[in-house]
Amino acid sequence: MYVSNPEAAKRVAYTLPVFDKDHNPIDGVKIKFVSEYDEVTAKVNEGVVEYSLIEDQNYMVYVDDPRYTIDSFPMTMKDKSEWGAAKYAFNHFSCGSVNELILKPKSEEGKNNTQLIDIDNTTAVTGLHFGNGEYLVSVRKLPNETVKGLEGKDYEVLDIDMINMYRTELSKLVRGNFKVSRLVPDGKDVKQVYYVDNEGKLVKVPFKQILASDGGYIVAFDMPSMSLYNNVIEYTDHKPAEPEKPVTPVEPEKPVTPEKPVNPVNPGSNQGDNNSTQPNVPTPGNNGGNSNVSPEYYVANGNLVWNGDDNGMLIVVKSKTDDEKTFERFKSVEIDGKVVDPSNYDVVKGSARITLHASYLRSLRPGKHSVTARFSNGSVNSEFAVVSRAANRAPNGKATLNGKNIRTVVKTGDSTGFEFMFAFVIASMLLGVVIAMRKKNA
Repeated sequence: MYVSNPEAAKRVAYTLPVFDKDHNPIDGVKIKFVSEYDEVTAKVNEGVVEYSLIEDQNYMVYVDDPRYTIDSFPMTMKDKSEWGAAKYAFNHFSCGSVNELILKPKSEEGKNNTQLIDIDNTTAVTGLHFGNGEYLVSVRKLPNETVKGLEGKDYEVLDIDMINMYRTELSKLVRGNFKVSRLVPDGKDVKQVYYVDNEGKLVKVPFKQILASDGGYIVAFDMPSMSLYNNVIEYTDHKPAEPEKPVTPVEPEKPVTPEKPVNPVNPGSNQGDNNSTQPNVPTPGNNGGNSNVSPEYYVANGNLVWNGDDNGMLIVVKSKTDDEKTFERFKSVEIDGKVVDPSNYDVVKGSARITLHASYLRSLRPGKHSVTARFSNGSVNSEFAVVSRAANRAPNGKATLNGKNIRTVVKTGDSTGFEFMFAFVIASMLLGVVIAMRKKNA
């Protein structure tokens, strides 16, 4: 909610007990409440903190003390006294009531932080303990025209929002040390990362481009807040590292003919200067000859998961040095060390695009499997997961793999799936409207 005048805004006075992790009352510690338009500092007195915050605003809760920290969270105040009810403090992560504040030693700061991953598995955010509620990260690509100053350059504009799905609300996290990771498109390197401030100016943020385990790249960048500013990632064409040139073997030194000693030496005695050192001949693998440069094959589309649909599973293999010949050099596929019959997959050009048939994937047990793609001049290893929607459906309706929830595609022939998809579409439409209205009013 937009606040034009924080001083005149309606505030909600409240009191909370403050404890350490052993539930002992704490005294003399300063608690900070920071929102988009307001900042309040309150001191704990005899185990209790009294404060007054603007209603319906997300305040991040922090501790201003070198001894203590807190698992920061967005708190929202509600006053229902005009309806004969009470005043409430809510945790916007879960919509649960806040009944106390628990402080921890400073040394434990950040140890409980969790990670949120968007539905496309392209973007992850960490920096807080996001809890176990219905809280997610939403990523939208915006038209490049929404940003000024990068005309003619290669970039993408991202709206990365934190969403409270209990209330279908945008959750503004106005202060923190957030780490955002995003997959880099194939063939690209990251030149710079920005956020767009309230005046439309591009502000540079620290970033790193990291080589992923599947051979692709990830960009990781820092953000001081979430859901307030759009991000811009500027790209350049990827320039693979040039292979080292083979070293020309050095001519071996000629053995030196020993000079004839002036005084003959008796056999078996010290030979003196009669040195018969072996010539310095290069050995194989030690710059002794030319060797072929490794093609460095890698799987370009990481996070391989087959969730039981009829489309099979696509594996894209590329070469860093000679990718236009990847397809013609393809030989075979192995799953868990066994060669897969060619009738169980298709392979087409575009590097090497291998699609494992759904009929074959159904024969595999649920869980992780190894996959090897072999070529005439090398190979690449990776892993993928097979999800059994029947065997691994959790009580809350989400599929799980090794104890972790993952999203699955519901077939339209399943009546329950149809109802779910219908509800999901309606919720998505409402979410888009809410986000647009809130961003417009922000």
